Amino acid sequence: MILNVKHLATHSTNIGDGALVNGIRETLDKDIKFQLNFVNDCMMHYDNFLGDKKLDSEWVSDLNNNFDLLVVGGGGMIDGSRRNKNTGFAFNMELDLVQKISIPIVFYGLGFNLFTSQIFHNKKKLIESLNFFLNKKNVLFSVRNDHSKKRLEEFIGYTSEKIIEIPDPGMFAKAKIKKSDLISESQFNILIQLAGDNISSRLNLPNVRYLRKLIAPFTHLKLKKQLGLILESLIKLPNSENINFILSPHLLRDVKINSSFISLIPNRIQRFNFCMTPILKGGGSSSDFFSIYKNCDMVIGMRGHAVICSVGLGTPIIALSSHPKVRGFMESIGLDYLEFTDKNISKKLSKKINHIFTNHSEIKIQLEKIKKTERRKIYDFNKKIENLLVSNLK
Repeated sequence: MILNVKHLATHSTNIGDGALVNGIRETLDKDIKFQLNFVNDCMMHYDNFLGDKKLDSEWVSDLNNNFDLLVVGGGGMIDGSRRNKNTGFAFNMELDLVQKISIPIVFYGLGFNLFTSQIFHNKKKLIESLNFFLNKKNVLFSVRNDHSKKRLEEFIGYTSEKIIEIPDPGMFAKAKIKKSDLISESQFNILIQLAGDNISSRLNLPNVRYLRKLIAPFTHLKLKKQLGLILESLIKLPNSENINFILSPHLLRDVKINSSFISLIPNRIQRFNFCMTPILKGGGSSSDFFSIYKNCDMVIGMRGHAVICSVGLGTPIIALSSHPKVRGFMESIGLDYLEFTDKNISKKLSKKINHIFTNHSEIKIQLEKIKKTERRKIYDFNKKIENLLVSNLK
């Protein structure tokens, strides 16, 4: 039986979100007994993001008449945006309209995506809408394994077994086997992923609009210092001339921080030891993009999906935490991380890189075991979706 699935997600922007879409479909197609026909619906085109489309009565009517399942996510959709006035999170539909949806709804691995210093707007609406969704029989509400469940429950003031924690589906994104031209066959390949948005928050500085211009010079100096410490650890590695460094911006906002980093690199090293990935978008591009992660020897990453996808692809990862979700994910799977703002990051990073050099094969085996454990958890969740579909079709 073929079932039509409306998939509401950020399909056309961050390549990490593309990996989420890829991972959701890769596992659902394997785990449930129905054949699924996914239809993309890009959340960024709606009025609480960058477009003018609305989650209105016409949208609900089309959903009920033409689809068998609504999947929302994954991604960091619980982000405190001012515009999420109806529900307090990115699925910003009036609850009276949600009540009219007759097909199952699955919130798939959402993230509580706030930086520590950020303000969460519409908190009361979030609590109201969660109470609503968690008590609906045709809804599964899941969050990703980056401590989103813990942080969300602390924020709303109660715990619920109906908030289901699942592995981030980006762990199961498929990557093409073919090696990229960016991978050097004769060198050790280290991919470096630097995140360029919300720099003040990533540096643990005040993230208040009227203060941003005042602290901008200090922010720039602190960032440059941390990037310099990271670079110091890289160019002092033994046989550094035999290392191919691959810079990997995930979206255009990462270009500026990469430019700052490049400006610190000595010219001779820039010319011979550094290259950069293209910036790609969406689920359709993610298997090409993350093939570079699969085929490099090590990743040093800041963004959540630089870390998550590396683990899933079996590539040894050094996580540079500048957001609670990175440390939360690493803790949930039993691995350690470095704080991006650590004053001793150069020494600690060098130590970790040398550990990976020495124990590369053993680390890859460890990552494979972690993925198998997490894969069983996502299988169990997908079977819950199957049961929900079966009940709805009776």
